[in-house]
Amino acid sequence: MKKQLDAIVSRLATLFTSLKEFPVIRYKAAQPSQPGDPPGQDVRASFPQLLAQRLWDRLSGLQRAGQLPNKETCDMLVLDRSYDPVAPFIHEWSYEAIAYDLLRIEGNVYRYQVESQGSGKSEPREALLEESDDLWMELRHMFIADVYTMLHDRFKDFQNKNKAAKAVGGGLGKSTDSMSATSIRQLIIALPQYREVLGRLALHIQLSSELRTSTNNHNLTDVGELEQDVVLGEKTSKDLLAFLTEHQSKMDPSVKVRLLACYLATHPGKLDYAKRQQWQKTAGLTGEDMAALCEGLGRLGVRVMDTPTPSEGSKSFFGGKKKNAVKATRKKRGGEDEYALNRFQPLLHDIVSDMAAGRMSAEEFPYVRPPSSESESESAKLAASARTARSGLNWARRNQEGAGGSAAGPSGRRLVVFIIGGATRGEMRVAHQLAQQLDRDVILGSTSVDVPNTFVDLLYSIAPMKDSY
Repeated sequence: MKKQLDAIVSRLATLFTSLKEFPVIRYKAAQPSQPGDPPGQDVRASFPQLLAQRLWDRLSGLQRAGQLPNKETCDMLVLDRSYDPVAPFIHEWSYEAIAYDLLRIEGNVYRYQVESQGSGKSEPREALLEESDDLWMELRHMFIADVYTMLHDRFKDFQNKNKAAKAVGGGLGKSTDSMSATSIRQLIIALPQYREVLGRLALHIQLSSELRTSTNNHNLTDVGELEQDVVLGEKTSKDLLAFLTEHQSKMDPSVKVRLLACYLATHPGKLDYAKRQQWQKTAGLTGEDMAALCEGLGRLGVRVMDTPTPSEGSKSFFGGKKKNAVKATRKKRGGEDEYALNRFQPLLHDIVSDMAAGRMSAEEFPYVRPPSSESESESAKLAASARTARSGLNWARRNQEGAGGSAAGPSGRRLVVFIIGGATRGEMRVAHQLAQQLDRDVILGSTSVDVPNTFVDLLYSIAPMKDSY
């Protein structure tokens, strides 16, 4: 682990050197050991502090060498994956996140099939989802229902405003009046001067159509709504088990594991051995599946099994609630009229918001070294005046077109968050949106950016496997 930490420190030191920033560094404090903790839990919980301390030591040396400013100029927080064990498993319904979750996308390459114009046979195609695609950049963090609406409106708007498209559409018949990749390809052939615009539109209509088919085929809208209900405390284990009783035979095992992970991560200490056996049977899971779920989540800091706590004041992972808490300590995203699938918000949102406003608990997120009085005063002044800006994974491009924020640049100090153990695309969305809201550059870094199935595979790999179940 030392080599891995040193590699992370070197990369972060390069980042801060290139930005000419010297950060105030905080980290997620390790929780006291409790009976029932898996072996090595105290060591794993200490990683944020170890990384934060080593990074501060490295940056202090660079500061003494004159390569960094003499005072703190930005704020950094080091977390590990246990800070929010729900975000890796829940179905996220923003365009980019659900696309990477459900479709064949490797890196930024989207692979799909199209029907050949001549033979009618399917042909493999590839497309890049990158920053040069303005439509992708506009849609990537939007809720999927809004993406469907926007693509439909863009297609109709192109037809209505373009006389040539109207004329060609009339000549090709009704097929070009429908929003489909096939109808747009017909328009591209007839109107080659609009190939680039129509090609981008066709790509995202193809991608969104494939998403719609996948969600419908796997009943994911019902699964996703239940996930958010249990995470927000609006449904109980009784509702969860009733759903599994009715639908488990049609559900993929990984979807069932993800649904149960969402419940167990927000309702710690709810299982005993008898319930574990009952839930395994009701969900139609194997002993190996249940071991991965329970023991794997335990190594991510979740207290799954009902075990005695050392004192009445012991807290759950989320803090403030005892182990038998019924409702999750989560804030609902949006208002009462929010989409049923658009209520969940990763905890990163609240943490970074508190970080920007100077409200973070010094007990939960200690400093490696307290900030100088001059730096603290400046930070408080900037927090009070924060407004709205831009960003994403890595760091924001200050003058990026359409990114939001003031033309003069961010109005406050940079906020840097690093997650040990992998970030999610839902957290990338949060970083982007908070940068717009706060008028601050929000830099999100991690050891990796992973899709939910990668985190599910991780549960199996980190859980101790027995000879039999």
